Amino acid sequence: MKGILALDQGTSSSKAAVLTLSGRLVSVERASLHTRHGRGGVVEQDPREILASQRRALVAALRSAQAAGVDVISAGVASQRSTFVIWERSTGRAVSAAPTWQSTGTRDLCEGLSGHAGMVRRLTGLPLSPHYSATKVARLLDSHRGLRRRAERGELLFGNVATFLVWHFTGGSVHATDPTQAARTQLFNIGSLDWDDRLLSLFHVPRALLPEVRDSIGDFGTMKIDGRKIPIKAMLGDQQAALVGAMGSIAGDAGSGANSSRRPMALVNYGTGSFVLVPTFATAVRRTGLLTSLAWTRSRRRCYLLEGTINASSSLLEWLSRELGVRGDLRAIERLCREAPGSASIFPAFRELGSMHLAPGATGMQGFLWNMPEEGLVADITR
Repeated sequence: MKGILALDQGTSSSKAAVLTLSGRLVSVERASLHTRHGRGGVVEQDPREILASQRRALVAALRSAQAAGVDVISAGVASQRSTFVIWERSTGRAVSAAPTWQSTGTRDLCEGLSGHAGMVRRLTGLPLSPHYSATKVARLLDSHRGLRRRAERGELLFGNVATFLVWHFTGGSVHATDPTQAARTQLFNIGSLDWDDRLLSLFHVPRALLPEVRDSIGDFGTMKIDGRKIPIKAMLGDQQAALVGAMGSIAGDAGSGANSSRRPMALVNYGTGSFVLVPTFATAVRRTGLLTSLAWTRSRRRCYLLEGTINASSSLLEWLSRELGVRGDLRAIERLCREAPGSASIFPAFRELGSMHLAPGATGMQGFLWNMPEEGLVADITR
């Protein structure tokens, strides 16, 4: 029996699963991941732990599949999109901790570039924000002596988490990303599907640091792991992978026929954060307060999407469990909510709300002071 390996490196854990070609789940393994919260909005992870945890989950899933008589013939990789690593080309060692997508420590840099916000949104589909990689890369290169010069000489490599994993799992032979991941750097032009020199100049990021951009469904080399050689045939951002997996051909048809004109469907995905994704097929639709990005690319075809985000979702439940003293039993939170008289709404703004329909930049208790639109987010973006 043949199977496919799926890697999902997320904010809270690294996961690996093997499925048969018919879609039956054969094995799934998970390794938890620690996140460090520092001063000034800094949120980091250890690249060594990211790599080690994904390797543990991967090897365990492969061994379980082998015991079940399943031969893994290919793999796909998904990961948290805006978390990144910079590492040495010669050794593979990271030069610093990995700033995560939740980190907002470069807000001051974004404020200094506010006059270019319109250009940034036009080229990238994103608001000028510290959540994305560009300002964090610039600060990192300038905060460690000699790093910028090494980056310009090509001695250092940059990549989202999936790129970092693929580089290591292919023995350093592939330094590549896909457009769904590249689009979260704020250095990538979603129209030309390439790194944009205007953005690289604005954020002072050397092109020599950046990975090659390949189609989401394509060739990402051969993984060499646990005595096996497995071709990697796909790379996607974690939310895009969920979209394609959940909606199949609806998300996957980027043609100009009937599917492109039908009323789009939406995926609401809950994880560390919450995300609403609406495929817009071959057209890059823009709406105030929402993100315009890519769902996937393949053989010069592309599918765009609209996205609304809330940066704290399941992480809110973890916070509530600590505050209410019910750690380890999240179901107790639901029971308490059902027993409480009246009703209440919580807008979790620990790392900003994300969805600019509510309050861009609102943090902490500010998030409780804003009213929801009269119509839901999905109704608004599918209108």
